[in-house]
Amino acid sequence: MTFFETLYKHLQTHKYKRGRFEGDAPLERRGATHKRVRYNSRDDTMEVYVYRSVLVSAARDGTFRLFNRGWSTQVTRDALSVALHMYARTQHATFRLSVGATTHRGVSQWVLYTSAGTFCFYDGVQVAASGTPLEPVPFKRRAINRERSSAFSKDPTIKEFFHTLPVLHAALPDSRPVHLSRGYSLYAGSLREALQDPVNWPLIVEVFGYHQKWQLSHKIDDPRTVARDIRTSAKGDMYETIDTDYVTLPPVLPRAAPAHTTTI
Repeated sequence: MTFFETLYKHLQTHKYKRGRFEGDAPLERRGATHKRVRYNSRDDTMEVYVYRSVLVSAARDGTFRLFNRGWSTQVTRDALSVALHMYARTQHATFRLSVGATTHRGVSQWVLYTSAGTFCFYDGVQVAASGTPLEPVPFKRRAINRERSSAFSKDPTIKEFFHTLPVLHAALPDSRPVHLSRGYSLYAGSLREALQDPVNWPLIVEVFGYHQKWQLSHKIDDPRTVARDIRTSAKGDMYETIDTDYVTLPPVLPRAAPAHTTTI
């Protein structure tokens, strides 16, 4: 049974007979009228839409398109998952098709879980009846700009700061009341600018040199940890999102039910 046939059968079974939404069918509960299934006679497709946005458009040939219309919300993802699960139940036992969200290589992105693997979800993705995207796109990853990072690390003033840091760290008291903590802008650009002036170095080491607690701040023991945190903050705006060289990840197996659970 194709996705078109699945939605058409659902429409005929649960169609509203009267009222404002006559001719449509609820995707889930009859009272949840903002999620509906309908037939688009102009395009000869079956559609699932939430509020006024079409999320699924299924054609008679078995292919279908999935959308989020820029609404990357839990409501959108849940509606897509309900519709896809409805289709998956009509297929073979090992068939899997659902939409989820994951953080991959430092980038939060929507994914399409299928029996053949995990694919990157994008607005308007066209999917074959088998559940595989017809035009998969590469996954994204977060990567640092190597040129900017190298220029920062090779800067003579920056080198001198990190050479001096252990001495400045040793001069810090072991603890201090939180109300004595000094405020300081830690945005990457302003931090790099502040590091160019040696007058700011003691304050910068002081800001990064303590574990912030409720009433008392305790000094971080290892100056290498402080140096790492300062480098990370100073390079915070040097990262960019780029394409990977692969379009699929290994399939994610569904979690097994606990041994004591009885499936009905």
